[in-house]
Amino acid sequence: MRYFIPAVLVLASCVSTTMETPAPGGAAVVLTPPSESNKDHTISVRFNQADIKTVLDLIARSSDMSIIMNPDVSGSVTYSADRTPPRRILDEVAHQCGLKVVPEKSGILRVAAP
Repeated sequence: MRYFIPAVLVLASCVSTTMETPAPGGAAVVLTPPSESNKDHTISVRFNQADIKTVLDLIARSSDMSIIMNPDVSGSVTYSADRTPPRRILDEVAHQCGLKVVPEKSGILRVAAP
């Protein structure tokens, strides 16, 4: 049986995209546009038993990070953060799933099992 739970991605509070994720669970990312109160790029996220690959994809799409996932990346994650830099969210989610984030010379971030 395949489950499709909507994952919502809201960009700069003016563009909304709905994606279907093949996992029991859901994910939501809300980007806060740059302003006087949000000079640094931060996002708010809610993940409830969401597929880790979907979560990593949403984090990459909501930031300027390029993320490559090794084939051994799997699992689900429940995580919540408010107005947090995307890189910090990436590191915390990876740690929660027992993964590591390795920066490559090209600026790409590789996510893999240790």
